[in-house]
Amino acid sequence: MPEIHPEGHPASEEIHVVSDPRPQLESSPATQSTAPESAQVVSPSKVSQEHAPMIEVHPPHETVHSWRDAFIHIAIIVVGLLIAVGLEQTVEFIHHRYQIAETRKALRIERRININHFAMQTEEFHRFVPKLQTDLAILEFLKAHPHAPRDQWPGKFSSYHMMSRYTDAAWRTAQQNNVLALMPDQEVQQYDQLYRQLDALVDNMAAKEDATFKIVEGAIQTPDPTQMTLEQIDRAIEGYAHLLSLYGRGAVYQRVLASHFPDFKPATTYADEQQVLNLETAGPNSAEDLRKIDEMVNRLQREDDAVLH
Repeated sequence: MPEIHPEGHPASEEIHVVSDPRPQLESSPATQSTAPESAQVVSPSKVSQEHAPMIEVHPPHETVHSWRDAFIHIAIIVVGLLIAVGLEQTVEFIHHRYQIAETRKALRIERRININHFAMQTEEFHRFVPKLQTDLAILEFLKAHPHAPRDQWPGKFSSYHMMSRYTDAAWRTAQQNNVLALMPDQEVQQYDQLYRQLDALVDNMAAKEDATFKIVEGAIQTPDPTQMTLEQIDRAIEGYAHLLSLYGRGAVYQRVLASHFPDFKPATTYADEQQVLNLETAGPNSAEDLRKIDEMVNRLQREDDAVLH
């Protein structure tokens, strides 16, 4: 292959003239004018690129860790996990403390509201029970003196009353949110006992409401008591007696609740129960019976508190 050193190029650069190895075909002058040139010129830069060596990239060869390095690496991982778990537990602890604080605040507010309603229920007991007793005395008088005029009655009928409503929204919310599981058992049991006794008062008020409306139904049928038949009077007496017994039962519930939770006051007393339920006719030993009952209740409460502590 001939070497050509064109003028102006350094001697180190080579220009190769490559002959076309394909056989030359005879062609017409027209064809020859359009045929490709029989030689190709290859630039030095292309030649250098084709013959340049390939660069290979290999991962660095790390030295084999010793047992000491392995233990250090494991210790770092363990410490990192402990820190992560510790941070998570800290956040959860703070969240739980916040939940408990908010629940206690809501329960304190709800307790204060229920104490107000408890006091109002006691006041209403002392206001309304004497009126019910007067209504019952009128009915007994009409039974003994049918169609007697109003000016001869031992009093006037009165059925207007008020019902106090207790609330347990905060308690139910605490139960649904499972916050009670985070609070001390003794505290939870005390609240559970309180709301159970409040539920008994709520049921008692609902029963009194039903009994009152049953009496009102009879009054709607015969608006003028002087025109009541003996049968209607007997049904009315039965209704009033049942309503008074419900008020007496409610008084018992209030007294018992106040004995366990002294901040619920004022409350009804044994004397109130006796006055409604006629318990003073139980005999001369009734005072001694009440004293013994109080002793047993107090002893039972102390024993319960000892178990809780």
